[in-house]
Amino acid sequence: MSSRIISRMFVCLAAVFPAVAAFAADDSAPGEPVQSVQAGAQEKAENIEAIRQAAEQGDLAAQKRLVEYYGDYGENRNLIEAVKWIRKAADQGDAKMQNNLGCYYMKGIGVKKDAAEAVKWFRKAAEQGHVEAQFNLSLCYYKGDGVKKDAVEAVKWIRKAADQGDPSAMYRLGYYYVNGVDVEKNEAEGVKWIRKAAEEGYMKAIDFLTGCYLHGIGVEENPEEAAKWSYTARVLRELENKRDRAAAEQGDVEAQYRYGYACLHSAPNGKSELEEAVKWLRKAAEKGHPEAQYEMGYCYTLGFGVFPDDTEAAKWYRKAADQGVAQAQREVGMLYFNGRGGLPYNHKLAAEWFRKAADQGDAGAQFELGNCYFDGEGVKQDRKKAIELFLVAANRGEINAQYKLGVCYMNGTGVDADKAEAVKWFRKAADRWHSSAQYNLGVCYLNGDGVEKDRTEALKWLREAAERGHAKAKKALKKLESGKTE
Repeated sequence: MSSRIISRMFVCLAAVFPAVAAFAADDSAPGEPVQSVQAGAQEKAENIEAIRQAAEQGDLAAQKRLVEYYGDYGENRNLIEAVKWIRKAADQGDAKMQNNLGCYYMKGIGVKKDAAEAVKWFRKAAEQGHVEAQFNLSLCYYKGDGVKKDAVEAVKWIRKAADQGDPSAMYRLGYYYVNGVDVEKNEAEGVKWIRKAAEEGYMKAIDFLTGCYLHGIGVEENPEEAAKWSYTARVLRELENKRDRAAAEQGDVEAQYRYGYACLHSAPNGKSELEEAVKWLRKAAEKGHPEAQYEMGYCYTLGFGVFPDDTEAAKWYRKAADQGVAQAQREVGMLYFNGRGGLPYNHKLAAEWFRKAADQGDAGAQFELGNCYFDGEGVKQDRKKAIELFLVAANRGEINAQYKLGVCYMNGTGVDADKAEAVKWFRKAADRWHSSAQYNLGVCYLNGDGVEKDRTEALKWLREAAERGHAKAKKALKKLESGKTE
């Protein structure tokens, strides 16, 4: 490991966890637009009128101070007012505000969601060299949000951001090369960029690089080097947690959220860690932090640090959903779909909430909305539309959608029957431990459906499914191993 890493270890945390006011950065919400509003504006009430007068006369610095004032968490928070002043600053050509206005349009916060308008503002900022806007514009081209999907443009803009030394962009470009996403696969080139990001203290990159050395991906297998990077990650996380705990105690809402999140999702996390997580997440949630509100709903759903309470979970999910958190919108949809949490059993409302989350690219919501169209629950039945949604979700890694596509192609439901295509989707889900997909893949190998018959492969996948408790797989495996046939 470079000695540069050790010397940077105690100073790189700011690069890893930038402070933001309204949205999580890429590190905590992959694929989300990165915003750069400064947090913590604490203007006294008597100063605001003077600042407003200057802002109305076109003073850029005053406009940006009002953005901070209205965008900050607390009693003055007013996102509609924040957007008003972001727009005025953006119209003056401020790249940072142009990027942030793009984020508001992409998320539909303070304005009507408009991905095309978001792309317009990201482009204005990106063309001025704003690194976060370049990253965001790349995501838009990658996902086809607000602009036609274009792999060349996606790579072009992520490379521009990476060339400026942005750790998240360097990591993403490296990931593309390692996995052959929109570029010719080149593991060595990918690891080069991932190492650059790791050397800046970017945690995802450090974790990924550790795995590369463990498994010999793009580099020679080297357990000692993997251990060094793993140690670096542990030290950085400990330092970051200490920094966030101190800031949380001073009332920093972002720090309260990050520290609570770390306590909740760290391993192992016993009762004391979970109670600590809820303590800090609640503080941030009560001040309006949307992701903290979602995590509070999650805690009440599963009983982490609190007694399980669907009604309390619904309350926090709804607060987060109203602020545009896609996962929370999906959970509100599920509560309406199942009539839980004090909400009525209402498939129409469920579908509306699934759509809100699906429009933000939430793969789980895309799958659930697809199910609504497939079965005609809350919407008019449209299996063609359902398949389209399943495909989008499956291509974003939603394993339930991958499995459902396999079933549809196998049975010719909503699509023309295609057993080879069914096997393709079963395999994708099976590779990620979906037990029903593993069972179906085993049956395909057993019967020669979409693949050549292969008893060895059939047994392999049936055992995988059986080990995960799949009853049909256990039964089939027992017959096969006893010499009987189905």
